[in-house]
Amino acid sequence: MRGFVGFMFAVLLAGPALGAGHARHLRTGETIAVIDGDTVEIDGVARDLSGIDAPELSQTCLLDGGTWHCGTAAAFALKKIIDLDAAMMTCAPPKNATTGNGVSPDDGAVVCEVGEKDLGVRLLRDGYVVAVAPVTPGYAAAEAAARDAGLGLWRGRFVPPSGWRAGRRLAYETPAPCVIKGIADGADGARVYYGPTDDGYDAVTSDPARGDRRFCSDEDARAAGWTHAGAS
Repeated sequence: MRGFVGFMFAVLLAGPALGAGHARHLRTGETIAVIDGDTVEIDGVARDLSGIDAPELSQTCLLDGGTWHCGTAAAFALKKIIDLDAAMMTCAPPKNATTGNGVSPDDGAVVCEVGEKDLGVRLLRDGYVVAVAPVTPGYAAAEAAARDAGLGLWRGRFVPPSGWRAGRRLAYETPAPCVIKGIADGADGARVYYGPTDDGYDAVTSDPARGDRRFCSDEDARAAGWTHAGAS
């Protein structure tokens, strides 16, 4: 999602009553869903958080000699930040480092703040994501602090998310099942997918016999023509 210009919105978080990973803007009716550790969805449109990269939902990392589901952990870390901070959430294209204008080199990527705190910095500081080029000083410092303190991903061993998507794996890494559940939903032919942070995820049963599918990432599900259940 590269090359997006001039986008800005605000979401007032209305608290846990709206469901896990979801909130509603009381004035405009916009909805927000957390898809994974570096992606939010606003009224059905997925937006990457600029400058960071999270482990994929099905990615595992090594911790204390065992397997850690670091991809889902990153998604729930982002959801927790949004759910628990009853403040205005704002998102805008990242500023050009040279001009200061709100022009993003990323197609649709945004910088989001909750309570005037950059979500990217918070996730980097807690070690759930890594910074990607071009790295701003604030993001570099936040990542370095987590690495030095041995927080999140830096507690153990992991393949950088970009490398994991390219097929790299740690030796002895235990593959996680593809956690995205694609459901062929009824006679109207609707095909929706659920991620771990979505309401009802645990109750959803994926049955290949009826045309359901499993996906290892939300990008794979969207590329195959399935729609996120949080967008409905």
